[in-house]
Amino acid sequence: QEASRRMLERLRAFAPQDAGVLLDLAEFAGRQGQAAEAAEYLVQAKKYTSDSSHFHRIGLIYGELGENQRCVDILKTLTARHPGTAVYFSDLGICAYLSGAVDDAVKDLAMAIQLDAGFMPAYISMGAIHTMRQEYAEALQIYDRALAQKAHANYRGLRDDILKARADVVVKAGKVEP
Repeated sequence: QEASRRMLERLRAFAPQDAGVLLDLAEFAGRQGQAAEAAEYLVQAKKYTSDSSHFHRIGLIYGELGENQRCVDILKTLTARHPGTAVYFSDLGICAYLSGAVDDAVKDLAMAIQLDAGFMPAYISMGAIHTMRQEYAEALQIYDRALAQKAHANYRGLRDDILKARADVVVKAGKVEP
């Protein structure tokens, strides 16, 4: 890991205003438990980019650092600028949930599903929220909707996760199904 960090630092020295390198450094620092250093890299990266994918990463890294409200703020801006992007709404829903705004989280995840019925991560997150709230009928409904959809190729592997989550909800709800 130290070799990776040295390589990133050399890249930064070569291109100090490269937001991608700064984001890589922020992720690396965050994973090493160096939250203050990671946050400083994020501040620098924000100065040097206007790219939505960079801002998406910035928001997610803030979330990984436990700064969920910053994550929410950034993702709200992204959803306003890109109202047709399901992944932004799905990630906003997760950050909203982690910041305690559960009703907002459900609305954001529902929007992600409405925008892209094949985006399985949103179903998994929404089903999990309903399960944690002991809203088992709603969770089953979400999982059944997911299973009825054709998943995007890169999310087909999540079908097994959805089936397992659904089975867990059936057990928690005390239902027996054939």
